[in-house]
Amino acid sequence: MNVYDFDKTLYQGDSTVNFYLFSLRKNPLLLRYLPKQCLSLTKYILGFIPKKEWKENFFSFLKGIKDIDSYLDAFWKKESKHLRKELTERISSSDYIISASPTFLLQPVLKEINQPNLIATNMNKTTGTITGENCYGMQKVTEFLAKETEGKIDTFYSDSFSDTPLKELAQNAFIVKKEKMIAWDSYQKSKTELFLENFFSKQFLLFLFVGCINTFNGILFSMLFNAFADPNTAFVLGYLLSLCISYLLNSRITFQDKTLSFMKFIKFAIAYIPNFMIQNLCVVIIYNILHWDKLIAYTLAAIIGIPITFLLTKFFVFTRKKKKYET
Repeated sequence: MNVYDFDKTLYQGDSTVNFYLFSLRKNPLLLRYLPKQCLSLTKYILGFIPKKEWKENFFSFLKGIKDIDSYLDAFWKKESKHLRKELTERISSSDYIISASPTFLLQPVLKEINQPNLIATNMNKTTGTITGENCYGMQKVTEFLAKETEGKIDTFYSDSFSDTPLKELAQNAFIVKKEKMIAWDSYQKSKTELFLENFFSKQFLLFLFVGCINTFNGILFSMLFNAFADPNTAFVLGYLLSLCISYLLNSRITFQDKTLSFMKFIKFAIAYIPNFMIQNLCVVIIYNILHWDKLIAYTLAAIIGIPITFLLTKFFVFTRKKKKYET
């Protein structure tokens, strides 16, 4: 028995994103749900709600579709050509597709690929409400073992390391990337993937959120200190005070490290040295040499060097042993 992930594995794309965009083209009024979706995404990124709740809020647009089945039929008539034939031709009715996408979204396309067994997120197709749990990470294993108690998989195919729990049940496993299938254990991430993994992540977005607070603090404190010090000295004092607050916020919010220590703060300060040098040089050039307004100098200085600071903070200060997989 073989097991397949669906999105970006059997299907060349993300079925959830593509179905949403398809639905918007058919019914632009579904954009009225966008504020709720954006607010929910912000809450999820900031850690205020779990992924399941964010997913339900995203799929709230289903409430605006009167005939969901006609949308699904039209969608798959258009999108079935993007199924990977080199994989779908191997599928038998005893195999499994296990996906985090909603069951209702994938069921119509099963007839195109020999009707395999399907395990996916059990979602009401008219409201977006999830029954049970979001079928992601370890939850995929839980639901698979509920149907196949022996838990034996001959070959497993996926595009994502979040599926490592399922991979560990398989005798053979492959990472699917574009037109290639690569043995799981020999796969090495490209520079592009590493870049996207670091800078298009929830953690980086949280770092930017804290950075915005830190930027405001740095500008505010610098302006306050400027009342009795020259602009360069005021910037240094404002930077140091905002750095202390930044350490506390990044520990708790971004990297979720509850262990505060003086040594870790020292490492945090060291990680910010390149950023400080870049920012201070920026103030010297923009304010002292170009004679631009000091507010502009402080603001531009605050946003330069963010990527370097993030990587140093992540891998030098808050580094920790990697878990085998995300759940």
